[in-house]
Order: sequence, then C-alpha cells, then structure tokens
Amino acid sequence: MLNLQTAIPLSQAISAVRAALFDLRSDPRGAKILATEADIRAAMARSRRPVPSPIDFDIAVEHLKDTLQISSVVSSDGTEYSLTPKGYHLEEDSRLPWWRRGDALDGLGKALALIALLLPVSGAILRGFAFYFGPHLTVPSSRLAWSASPAQLIATGFLGLLLPTLTFAVIGILMFWTANRGWYGRLASTGGGLIERLPGFLILLVAVAAVFVVVFAVDWPGQLVSIIAGLLTGFLGSAIARRPAPLKLSHFWPVILIGVFASAASSGLRGAMPGVQTGDYVFASSAGLADGKYVELGDFDSFLYLLDCRSKGQVLAVPQATVLSIRVSDAIAPDTPSIFDTVFRHKRFVVGFRPPC
Repeated sequence: MLNLQTAIPLSQAISAVRAALFDLRSDPRGAKILATEADIRAAMARSRRPVPSPIDFDIAVEHLKDTLQISSVVSSDGTEYSLTPKGYHLEEDSRLPWWRRGDALDGLGKALALIALLLPVSGAILRGFAFYFGPHLTVPSSRLAWSASPAQLIATGFLGLLLPTLTFAVIGILMFWTANRGWYGRLASTGGGLIERLPGFLILLVAVAAVFVVVFAVDWPGQLVSIIAGLLTGFLGSAIARRPAPLKLSHFWPVILIGVFASAASSGLRGAMPGVQTGDYVFASSAGLADGKYVELGDFDSFLYLLDCRSKGQVLAVPQATVLSIRVSDAIAPDTPSIFDTVFRHKRFVVGFRPPC
C-alpha cells in the first residue's frame, strides 16, 4: 500500500493532485507527461503528501478539468491525466518563495504608508495604556489618550515603535522561520540555497539571545506584549506566505496592524511617553493656581492638562491663555526594571505612566 488514504480537505486534495502531476512532469529521472491515477498516488506517497480517498480524488480531478488546469485521455493503461499550460504555470507560481511572489518595493512602500496612517491611532493607544495602568489620575485615561496635537500623537506613535518592534520582529521572524522550515528543514518549494540550509542551532542561538535580552536588558512587562504579538504574527505570516496568488498588502495588513498596535501597547505599559515634559509654570492671577512644578500631560481645545507634582494624581485643565511662562526642567521618570531586577534586586514592579516630577 502506497499510503494511508485519509480524509483531507477538498482544497488540499486538489492541490495534491496538481502538485503530483507537476512532480511527475519535472522528474529528472524520467519525466511523465501523462500519468494514471496510480502514478499520481505514487508521486504523492514519495513526496509524503496525504493521499485522498477515491471519491475525493475524482472530485479533485473534475474540478481541475473544469478549471482547465488538467486534461485527460483514455488509453490502454486507463485514464491518463496531464497538466495544461495554465495548470503548470499555476503550480510553478505556487512554488516560488514568498518574497518572489510580488513586487517587494511596491509592497514596502504601501506598508510604510499604512504604518504612517496608523501612527496617530498608535500614539493614542500608547497614551491610553500608559495612563490607564499608571497611577490614579483625576482625569479619565480615555480623555488624556487623545488630548494631544496630531503632531504629538504621530511622534508618540513613531517613537513607541522603536524598542518593542525590535523584539516583535526578532520573535516574529524566528516563528515564521520555524513554521515554514522547522529547525533543520528547508522549504520544499525552493532549491535550498544557503539561507534555506541554515542549521537550526543558529536559529536556536537567536532565540537564546532574545530571551537573554528580554530577561536582563529590557523593560517588563511591556515586552511580554511584543513577544506574544511576535509569536502570533510569525505563524500568521507563515500561513499568508503559503498563498499561491501574488502577495499584496491586502494579504499582509493584519501583520502590520498587530505589529503597530502591539508596539504601542508595549510602550504604554513601559511608560514611554514622548512629549510629556516637566516644567516650572507661572500663571496669571485669573487662573487661581499657585506657580510651581507641573507635568504637561496633553492639550485639547485651548486647555492644558497639567499634573500637579505637589498633589498626587491631581490633573488640572488650565486655559492656555493663563500660562505666562514655562521653564522646562530635566526631570526624568524612573526606568522600568527588568525581570532580573524585579526578582533578584527586589526593585519595585511598576507599570504604565510614571510622573517625571
């Protein structure tokens, strides 16, 4: 018996029949233009593809004939099948590496344009996570999230991508690699160049290095979001890359969306707040506020949202016209400790916004 005939999805049966005919036609030991059902099943067994049941085989053959991907003739050996030029080219295109199934430059340009469009939303998500998980404030975090100029939201979203995206990319590429090739395998549809033959222990070294960086060198728990997002998009990207059609931005946009928003959430949990600055404020007498040190959390509709450093969590909405002068100070928020710092150095575990007072 050549192989167990297992119940497989019809789409997989169709792909397996077309792939087997392609293998037989391209076999360097002796190409077969015409192949019987027994030949096709033998080719499936050699390539370790699941062999469809007789009924599924007949349905797959009829579909391929209806879509003009194969043709059939009756001979003394029975019914023999062959790929049409259309079927041959479809199978050939499906075996191209994912990076050759589209215009890379065009795709990169569209991906960057999509990221640019998402930056204001990313900045608001970052601010929302930071204020929600940080110390209690007298103004809702949902209001503070959007209380910034478009330019500040864009800058916040962009700067929030930097560190989390590095972790996200490393984990995502690692998972993409293993989902496609395994630790030691290579893509069946490629010729197996140097990249495809890269030993698995090198990939393992990358994984160990990533874990070391996460544990000892980066802020926590923000990086946990990047790691989970990297795992998810690695497997998602692997499934997308197997699509036989030319790859376009419409296929990869979920990966971009997850990457941008996961990086924003990660930076928000880390408390990274670009544009939030501390200063010594002088107010007009009509404001009814004492001069002193405040942290500007945002601005909206001619009002500044100021955190009073002398009163824990007190946020004031101050008309911009009542601010006479601001002397910016160099106060810096404390760093978020790593896992190592939290466990072995007993540093306090902090999440979200940390007022730089």
